[in-house]
Amino acid sequence: MTGTAAYGKKIKVSDGANWLELPQADGNLDLEAAELDDTSSLDAGVRSRIMGLLDSGLSVTCEYMITGGALNTALATVRSQFLARATTYFQYLPSGVLADGFDIPCKILNYKQAGGVDGKEVVSFELKGDGAVTAAASDPPA
Repeated sequence: MTGTAAYGKKIKVSDGANWLELPQADGNLDLEAAELDDTSSLDAGVRSRIMGLLDSGLSVTCEYMITGGALNTALATVRSQFLARATTYFQYLPSGVLADGFDIPCKILNYKQAGGVDGKEVVSFELKGDGAVTAAASDPPA
């Protein structure tokens, strides 16, 4: 048995009508649930827990890319959605295919650009889930 090669990973952003692939994107998906302690004095000294609300997030790093004199459309979408403080759908495809991916509505918490004279300019941003995570679909949610 072999693992899934990360070089096939794709991360996309929705412009409301299409999925736009982020250039040379690398990222991490975080899915977690809050843990709530519901121990009472009747639990005989043993803690009792219930699972709370689900939470999600993504952290993404990709290449800053200018094509034909204009900023890459996917990056321009991320930047404009960040400035608008809008909920934005992202698609996380760990192997590059829909079958094992997720669609995630997110708030973009930050947008950073960095690069030294000896390397490439990169963009990184953190996303926090803003709704239910669903199975990846070929069309973005409306």
